[in-house]
Amino acid sequence: MASPTTALSFEHPLLSFPDPVPTLDEGVLGLPPALRPVKYPSYGQITGKPIVPYLNGTVLSNVEISPIFFNASATFQSDMISFYKFLPTSSYMTTLLEYNTPSQTIGYGKYITSYVEFGSIKPKIIDSVDIQPYLRNLVFNGTISPNENSYYPVHLSPGVSISHSINGQSCVDFCGYHGYIYVADVSTTAEYLVYGVMPDLSGACKYSCGDGTILQNLQSVSSHEAIEAITDPLLDAWWHPTYGEVGDLCNAIKGTLPDSTGKLVTVQKVWSNRDSKCVVTANVTTVTDVTTSTTTQNTPATATPSLLTYKGGPLLSNPEVSTVFYGENSLQSRIEEYYSFITDSSWMNIFSEYSTAGYQVGRGTFKTSVVEINPQLKALDVTTDIVTYLRNLVISGRINPNSQSYYAFHVAPNINVSYYGRQLCVNTCSVTGVIDISDISPTHEYLRYGVLPDFANCSVCGRSPDSFSNLAALSSVQLAQSVVNGGAGVGKAGWTASNGGIADLGCYWKQYPLFNADRTKSFTVQKLWSNKYQKIQQPIHQEQVTSIYVTTKTAPSKLMTYYRGPLIASADVTILFYGSSGIQGRIKNYYSYILNSTWMDTLTQYNTSTIKITAGKLSGTYTENDASLTSLEVVKDIEPYLRSLVSTGKIKPTANTFYPIHFGQGISIFSNGKQFCKGACSYYPSVIDISDISSTKYLFYGVIPDPTGCNYCGKSVDNFNNMVMLASAQLAQAVVNPAMNKGAFGWYLSGGGGISDFNFLNRNINVSNYQHKHSSRNNDRKHYHFNCRQHPWRPAKPHSDRKHVTGSVQQVRNNCYDNYYWYDLHFHFHYGHNNHFNKHNYKHNYIHNFNNFKYNFYNYSHFNYHQNFNNFKDNYHFKNDHDQDEHDNKNKNNNNHKDNYNN
Repeated sequence: MASPTTALSFEHPLLSFPDPVPTLDEGVLGLPPALRPVKYPSYGQITGKPIVPYLNGTVLSNVEISPIFFNASATFQSDMISFYKFLPTSSYMTTLLEYNTPSQTIGYGKYITSYVEFGSIKPKIIDSVDIQPYLRNLVFNGTISPNENSYYPVHLSPGVSISHSINGQSCVDFCGYHGYIYVADVSTTAEYLVYGVMPDLSGACKYSCGDGTILQNLQSVSSHEAIEAITDPLLDAWWHPTYGEVGDLCNAIKGTLPDSTGKLVTVQKVWSNRDSKCVVTANVTTVTDVTTSTTTQNTPATATPSLLTYKGGPLLSNPEVSTVFYGENSLQSRIEEYYSFITDSSWMNIFSEYSTAGYQVGRGTFKTSVVEINPQLKALDVTTDIVTYLRNLVISGRINPNSQSYYAFHVAPNINVSYYGRQLCVNTCSVTGVIDISDISPTHEYLRYGVLPDFANCSVCGRSPDSFSNLAALSSVQLAQSVVNGGAGVGKAGWTASNGGIADLGCYWKQYPLFNADRTKSFTVQKLWSNKYQKIQQPIHQEQVTSIYVTTKTAPSKLMTYYRGPLIASADVTILFYGSSGIQGRIKNYYSYILNSTWMDTLTQYNTSTIKITAGKLSGTYTENDASLTSLEVVKDIEPYLRSLVSTGKIKPTANTFYPIHFGQGISIFSNGKQFCKGACSYYPSVIDISDISSTKYLFYGVIPDPTGCNYCGKSVDNFNNMVMLASAQLAQAVVNPAMNKGAFGWYLSGGGGISDFNFLNRNINVSNYQHKHSSRNNDRKHYHFNCRQHPWRPAKPHSDRKHVTGSVQQVRNNCYDNYYWYDLHFHFHYGHNNHFNKHNYKHNYIHNFNNFKYNFYNYSHFNYHQNFNNFKDNYHFKNDHDQDEHDNKNKNNNNHKDNYNN
């Protein structure tokens, strides 16, 4: 990480155990890379001739660079594109030859392309909140397609500062940094995305990130992050515990190289283990010359191979896994299914190379579970409480360990676990160990176990956005350690090395998905170290797996996961009108209709085992006649206003209440410096903690500006339709993920967003309530993350009982299907005059299939159905006016340049 020249130290992840293990009884898995900082001296404080060691991780063999300019106002774009075209093909790359690994050789790379973000950027951003989800979303949308050699340097625009939870603040604590994120759940081409972040070096960074021109300093910082991304992309390869990475030892020490035109290009020097100094090699005109001329000049000082050695201890030849649940656990069935699968999966094949004369390691089995329904302790210490508890299970006969037994001890939510004063999920992640039970067991001498905390709030322990995947990977780690080195804690070590075990040598948090036979479920394991191949080894499949998705399509599915947060089971809407508006009646009719429409049926697939989403209702309205403010900021003005309404009893929120706030004409709304209808459109999910003034914990609300002149927000020519489309998006988000801003996530996909975010923004559907029946799509399709349920088939009210209501709703995510976009308004068919209509054809012929963006429309010539499809606007208009005659249905609109089709 490039640090300011005025700073004396900076931070880097700790890759080994976070603290010395107090005794040999247990194995501890520390926090993942990039989560625990250490301080390093500056270059002037380096003493002796340090050697940057190899930690068994991966490097980028032939880097492929694709800069991202975040956003369009980022400076020096053409200069940096030229720089990235020059750098990977220059003699600068020969300095990295000595950082080859036993299984990888670093060679020349290439520039791929650049991407410019044209959206607006907040002046203050956070890496984990703004950069990582943004990059995952680019992958998710197919905008970028990373592979094992990709590197994405992100260049920020002027006036944008970035903070990092570990590294601090840009231009104060660092001038640039690099890292990686897990993308295997949204990519078919890569498991991880390697990226760097370069702040704009004018302004606050001008005098702290180098002594050259702004461009020279930017090139120096960019080359620093590039060489470290190549030699330490996953923060587990070349790194010194005192001095850092190969760029850190030479921080801000510049050199130059001439490009093909003779122009000098600034780069930062690279630390050479061989020469014990910072170097920049002389430029050679062509890459070919560089390749041939460096055979003798730059003899690679490659890494020493790492080997696990066998110490003679017992192995688990055919492990028999049992689970012990300390407290009731809602994940029990998934955890049991997980162990049942992986013990007899291809993941177990990796262990075969560690077989010995006395132990032929093969596949295992899952045996049984023990559940402690009423746990007495809410805080457990591994060496006292858990060891004693397991011994008592043996004494009572509840478990009967043998030479192949392994017990996975899973702790329920809200129970803290510590190990020698270090709390799991805070200071470390898990513990595996062995207990001598020879005094209490007639059949066996030792009991092997692993301790796994609840992962709902354990985000520091893993790289996946799905907490269960992180728990699963860690569970596989503990099992692996017990299989090959389960006796280490009692002086009977198996396979081990000085720097760790089978899951330690560069394997930390390197996850991999496995599938069941029909590819309907995935199970995450951690990769393991292979002595044979001298690298981190993934499970060996009978057929090569190229996609981690449970789908038959080439495109990945995007499935939201439930994170146990609250949902709104039956939306009770009270509209707040702030200021006068001539459309209040239309807004009231809109909410009254959609809350009991088939659009609400689409949300029932997000039911949980304890929360059932049903139709909602409009309970009333509240109008603020004294709307004295004509400019309001969401947090500063609107939230205090809502609290005052609660305090004075003007509104009485419940767990199911949602308050959409509609503003009158001439009132400007701002959020984070952005004005609605200019820099932003709406604000959600929005939640306030009102537990200090109400018996209800949260108040859920949405902010919707007046549609007059709000042409920016929506694609309909009717601004009212655009406004209510945004209103429906906020309602949908509130129902399935209302408390996200308080950290209590409901349904969400990390990096992809919420139910209304999956590329659905501004996708209006105009609906009319002139209808006889709703055709309901059957969503009874099961997936690993959820159970889909068939929507109810609710007939609409008779014509005499309803008013004519039209308006837009936004498309919402269908978590039950693999296709990208869909909505479930359940086509409104009118067939009052079609007595000869064949119901079989009605069921099978009138469908709308959005799979892979193919639109199939099957229609009856006598069917009174009008559809207007606008290719350019992405608007889908459905009308079923029962008074419309055949002549009106056949009338074609040719005023939209042939973009409208009437069927």
